[in-house]
Amino acid sequence: VRKEQRRRALAGVSACPELPESKQHMEIEFILGSAIVLPWDDADLVFINSICFDEDLMRQLASQAFKLKDTAIVVTMTRVLPCDRFEVIDEMKIQQDWGHATVYVHACVNQDESEDNDASLDPRS
Repeated sequence: VRKEQRRRALAGVSACPELPESKQHMEIEFILGSAIVLPWDDADLVFINSICFDEDLMRQLASQAFKLKDTAIVVTMTRVLPCDRFEVIDEMKIQQDWGHATVYVHACVNQDESEDNDASLDPRS
């Protein structure tokens, strides 16, 4: 039920014909650097173009994602984020120049709804 509610909420944002004035002028920042080293724990939306990433790099990114706030959304390409703190709430196939790729949209599992609230959810442990 909660997963479906989050899907509808995301769809409502993307299907909105015109954004409210307050949302039309958002500040965004692009940073060139390593996502493993740079802090991104205050991000609202994280896009990881993970098509060619290996398991080790995905685990390192999952450790970074573990620090994100509860409202954060993480989008990955072809690979699911290996972090129990996040669940896939939507997936879709999109056409690329070289073929189709699967996009995964992840949302944070609410700690209150999680059966296991300890550090075992942390991929670093």
